[in-house]
Amino acid sequence: MGRPPNNTVYERIKKRIVNGDIPAGTRMSEAVLAKELGVSRTPIRTCLTRLAGEGLVKMVPNDGMYVETPSRADILELMELRLVLEPYAASLAAQRATANELQIMEKACQAEQRLIRETIDRPLLLQERAVAEALDRRLVVEVEVPFHTTLIRASRNARLVSTIFNMQMLNKIWAAPLGPEPITVPILCIIHVHHRRILRHLHNKDAAKASQATQRHLLRGTENIAKGFDRMQEERRMKEVMENTVNFLFWH
Repeated sequence: MGRPPNNTVYERIKKRIVNGDIPAGTRMSEAVLAKELGVSRTPIRTCLTRLAGEGLVKMVPNDGMYVETPSRADILELMELRLVLEPYAASLAAQRATANELQIMEKACQAEQRLIRETIDRPLLLQERAVAEALDRRLVVEVEVPFHTTLIRASRNARLVSTIFNMQMLNKIWAAPLGPEPITVPILCIIHVHHRRILRHLHNKDAAKASQATQRHLLRGTENIAKGFDRMQEERRMKEVMENTVNFLFWH
């Protein structure tokens, strides 16, 4: 049986990083990866160099390759780039989106509506609890992803699409340690209103308003990521304080 080609090795390693199977801060051992994937260390080294160029891993001198661990500034810089490029893609989409693409986004909005209705159209005693509880994140992602993916591709600018998709992938990886934001019905309603507004401007071919609506939509995510990072840092600080306190009490 032949060995997998370099592109296959690259995709398998990248998928493990993107899915969080190899978390941020993990040392990427060439020997271990080569054994797991059934290849020599040479293609592993080539793949890691390629992933470093994409910002997924970094070289630590005299040590090796590690999955990138971003700082708060790194995450916010990435979101700032998205706030520039994705609204611009939306402005292009307002001029270039096809009827089929608009229909795909319309179906995504309709799926959001159904998910909201299925939650609130329950017996009265269950409504309050259903509205307050977090929705199944997988279901929300299933209806959200087609909207955003189609919106970006409708820009008809291949380099812009590739750049944005890479940034979104980095965003997903870097935000993973923060934990997923619970998506309740009120939050999904806000997302849905934003999507409807963007879609309306696309139908009207209003590039400026499509751009503004997309930027407003992304700003909410930027604020949540910043809060999540601050919360994670505080939790780490409190954990260190507790550990130091326990150690002090144990040894004194």
